[in-house]
Amino acid sequence: MCGEELPSLQGSVIMMSDSRTDTNRLHPVSILYFVVMALKESRSYIWIIPLGLLWIKKWFGHEVNQVVVFIVVAFILLGIFVLIGRKKWRNFTYQVNENSIYIKSGVLVKKERWITPDRLHSIDSTIRAYDRIFNTITLTMEVAGGEDSSVELSCIRQEEAERIRAVLSKKSVDSSGDEQTRETESVSANVEPSASSENLQQQEGTVKSIQITTRELIIHSMLSPKFSLIFFVLLGGAFKLWDKVRKDRDIDLVSLLPGWILDNWIVLSIVILLVLSAVLSFLWTLIGDYGFKLSAQDTDLIIERGLFEKKKTSIAQKRIQSVQLIQSPLQRLFGYVCVRVVFVRNRKEKDTESSMVLHPILRIAEVPVFLNGYTHYYVAENLQKVSKKSLRYYLLVPTLISIAVCVPIIVFVPKSYGWFAVLIPIYVLIYCLMEYKLTSWKLEEKQLTIQNGGFTRKVTLIKKDRVQWSQLSHTIFQQRKDIASVNLAIASGNNKMKVSLPYIPQPEAELILKWTQRRHNLI
Repeated sequence: MCGEELPSLQGSVIMMSDSRTDTNRLHPVSILYFVVMALKESRSYIWIIPLGLLWIKKWFGHEVNQVVVFIVVAFILLGIFVLIGRKKWRNFTYQVNENSIYIKSGVLVKKERWITPDRLHSIDSTIRAYDRIFNTITLTMEVAGGEDSSVELSCIRQEEAERIRAVLSKKSVDSSGDEQTRETESVSANVEPSASSENLQQQEGTVKSIQITTRELIIHSMLSPKFSLIFFVLLGGAFKLWDKVRKDRDIDLVSLLPGWILDNWIVLSIVILLVLSAVLSFLWTLIGDYGFKLSAQDTDLIIERGLFEKKKTSIAQKRIQSVQLIQSPLQRLFGYVCVRVVFVRNRKEKDTESSMVLHPILRIAEVPVFLNGYTHYYVAENLQKVSKKSLRYYLLVPTLISIAVCVPIIVFVPKSYGWFAVLIPIYVLIYCLMEYKLTSWKLEEKQLTIQNGGFTRKVTLIKKDRVQWSQLSHTIFQQRKDIASVNLAIASGNNKMKVSLPYIPQPEAELILKWTQRRHNLI
């Protein structure tokens, strides 16, 4: 079975129809990868190092040089980890068969795995800096089977990676795939092609691709939250530097500046910060999203991106759990949107993201055609908004909490700086009003559309069979007003993605709850 340890391959191998090929090993440079993995796995025992240093100091007394001891211990530990990495590399072998990949690994605990196409979630490939030197590639395969069901082939040849992809691309078409295909056809019948989607290019067969241009990459860097984040970080640094210059009497920059700068120093400083933020944001975006290309081949979505570290990710369409349309304030102003997909991730790293950008910068008018061409989701219209009697629940508690935080700051912070705390309740009040205006939903037979957010608008598209659990909650006061909140969870790996629809009419909340429980048709 794919992604699971096999205590014995006798009998299992007999049932396989694959013809066994030669045993392959990874490139020797992957020893460094195994060394790093060994260091990560042993980080919970890092407390042994200072304890050992204290023991050596106590045993030998103050005569021993602590720096020398630290260097010696560091070299000994590094040597141990190198030996462990080399042993793991020697024990890691794989075989590419006709319809599966067989992987054997482990030092003390032996692991034997079969990876078959019908159990595959996604294939990620990464070309790092050292991969360019040795003309290799790192392949990560995520399969069904729990939290630790991802297998990484570090530093293999490009031809070998393509051969593995070809073997694992022979997916068997199951009933769920047929159902989603029929669903896509029904949706496409209701969506007419738009002339605004000139970037969508139909290629031979069932292959479609879309690639962002340099102009779109620049727009993406300017409108993304990265620009705002960098600007405010630089602004905070500028204030800190100005405060230090004013207090340091030895530094007299004012006398060195020309008169025209002194007259316009505020405007000039803001312009410099904006330009610097734009340059840094563009470089940040360029490194991560350079050459972004999305391709749809049969039932798979393939995403390629990156400048120094080229990444290629393959996602089966039937593995998509939800679609999110996210708009930052600047993106909303200029009519752009970022499309993300939520899918199941089985990597053991806790910080692994469970969502991925399907398109970083897309015009709102192109979204219906884009979703129709690359997903099984669609954009709903005429969303139902929250009633006016729910406004108090959005405003009351957050505003009171912000005022309670603001008052001590004004009282205890010296000078007039404390009065800046007045901005806290103002910010909270504006945010809550925006959240009230944005919150809306649309319940249909097979899809639930939820729009929420504050300054950033997020539209979440959810299929009925993707909801893991649902919950309805309300207080005593809300129950008297027929108000309730609905919370939904969607499977996305180590941590489920949660979507909330707060303070909506209770009959509507109960209807959504019944819809998520897969009862009879309620629409």
